Amino acid sequence: MSLAQGASFSFSLSVLVFCTNLNPVSLGRILIPGPPLGSRWAVVNKVAAELVRAGHEVTMLVTEGTEDSIRDRGKFSLLTTRHPDALRYYKQRANKRVSLTPSQGVLRLVPEDLYSALSYVLDHAKLYELFASECEATFQQGVLNGTEFDVVLSDFLSPCAVILARHLGRPVVSLARGTPGGYDLTAAGVPMPPAYVPQLGLTLTDDMTFLQRLENVLVQLVTSSLTGSVLLRPFDRLAREQTGVSVAELLASTDLWLRHTDPLCETPRPVMPNMVYIGGITAERPKPLTQELEESLAKVAGENIAVVSFGSMIDHFDADLAEVLSTALGRLPYKVVWRYRGPSPRHLGNNTVLLPWLPQNDLLGDRRTRLFVTHGGASGVQEAQYHGVPIVGVPLFRDQFSNLARVEALGTGRAVRLGELTADSLHRALQDVTNNHTYRENARRLSRLYRDQPETPMQRAVWWISHVIRHGGLPHIRSRFEEV
Repeated sequence: MSLAQGASFSFSLSVLVFCTNLNPVSLGRILIPGPPLGSRWAVVNKVAAELVRAGHEVTMLVTEGTEDSIRDRGKFSLLTTRHPDALRYYKQRANKRVSLTPSQGVLRLVPEDLYSALSYVLDHAKLYELFASECEATFQQGVLNGTEFDVVLSDFLSPCAVILARHLGRPVVSLARGTPGGYDLTAAGVPMPPAYVPQLGLTLTDDMTFLQRLENVLVQLVTSSLTGSVLLRPFDRLAREQTGVSVAELLASTDLWLRHTDPLCETPRPVMPNMVYIGGITAERPKPLTQELEESLAKVAGENIAVVSFGSMIDHFDADLAEVLSTALGRLPYKVVWRYRGPSPRHLGNNTVLLPWLPQNDLLGDRRTRLFVTHGGASGVQEAQYHGVPIVGVPLFRDQFSNLARVEALGTGRAVRLGELTADSLHRALQDVTNNHTYRENARRLSRLYRDQPETPMQRAVWWISHVIRHGGLPHIRSRFEEV
């Protein structure tokens, strides 16, 4: 071999070694347990698909009979737990209906957001008993016997994931927007100064009056107390039976918290080093609308578009509420695309098309879209912010009040409370947001901020999950709060 050939060979070998060490590959086996509920599960499902695309092996653990809730399920391995009561509940939740009349007597005495924040914990008490029962069935049926995984990834609506992770001896990654009583933040050891950090579910911002701060403190004390004494009790019993430690200790051992929100979406607050923002993870560049959808739009009056969706958990509305919404929407000078599966309202405008499903992100990213009417769910609000679309929201449950309070504080939209909702009050809000160009200018500015990132939220999520797998957990950045 000549000197020149030797030098060339040495250089090529050096480049090969450098490239090999530059991006070490450590593909992992990932377990993702349910519950398969609504938009929260859709986010987990989307992350799971991207993890498979990155080369990881993903196994879904769901209730037998809910396999259809898994999008692109051919990409994943599947484990199921038999639990007829859980199956019945998931099927019922898939057809939830909202009415103007329930709890209106209560709402006259208590603000909607306060009522929702407090009732959220109590309403979930029976649900968490069901989740714990299903989790226990997973152990009793030996569903995980003989399995090997490197990490457990889960939406944190159910604490079952941390029990499964400890049973398997593996790290756990949580994906959450928020939990009843904020037990995820408590477990992570996050300080929550009530003077400027509002409780999730309240229509408060970081600019509070003395009375609002007092309300914030009281809600924090009551919900955190109820969470520990009522909500997590069945999981605590199961955790001690299966692992020998409390559920609080297991929750605190979470290696990574993927926060399905963004500093733009919530008020500034303390966070821990093992908390990573992935807000906007469902937002992406829009795909062209299908010919079928374009043909539906061509049949109704108007030039520009208003997108209307109240989330995946709301199947339809009672007749009175449907009439209120359809009457107000019918006055808009836009084509209205409304995701709605119930009986058609009697006074449906000639500008409105009803669809059982719609490509929300693609519609919000369409150049003709001028308005988003929504319940204020995290994914929808983030997609609208990403695409620079103003919002008119009618909050129905839990974090939606907080999400829309932030929208109003940022000047990108308006909220109308359900207890004050009439066709006229909604029409006034719609007119204000569509005629006042400040809302659109603010939304466009927010969109530019949202997009000005070195990586997408999905890339960030996949990198951090892979990071946990490569290092077998991240105890060095976890708070020792629970040990104090």
